[in-house]
Amino acid sequence: MKFDLGRLDPSLMGHLEMLKQFFSQLGSTDYRYNEFTELVNLSMAQYSFDVSYSSDPLDSDKVVCYALLKVACLDSKIEEAFELIEEILLRPDFKDEEHLLKLINIHSAAASKAIVNNPLGFAVSHGLSSRNRAADFSSPLANVIFLFILNFRQSSFAM
Repeated sequence: MKFDLGRLDPSLMGHLEMLKQFFSQLGSTDYRYNEFTELVNLSMAQYSFDVSYSSDPLDSDKVVCYALLKVACLDSKIEEAFELIEEILLRPDFKDEEHLLKLINIHSAAASKAIVNNPLGFAVSHGLSSRNRAADFSSPLANVIFLFILNFRQSSFAM
């Protein structure tokens, strides 16, 4: 499924990376994250969420953005799969603060490790991202910085 995010407020673009990383690890208002994950594993072979950015060919400052939801399942499980997709798209659970903070910590640690393991790659991608707006949104460094900001905010709230 492809969702056009063209009307999304540009100030919210950074949040798409968090949604992309956390999407398969969230629960819904009806199922805790571990219950939801178990139901997904029982009914789907593949389940992923990605965000695609590209520049408008006529205006390099304009970003075309799509969310891509990919699901693979047996024909016999298609109804269950669509019910779960509806559940997570319409009723995601962002109120389980403990679980969200855990996800932020895990992804922040992984991002830190990625920078240490490949500093040149981050520098190059960040340099290239200045050439057009779409690359700026999908820059690994921008995504890492966003995670660090989330991690900092959650630790300052804990004080």
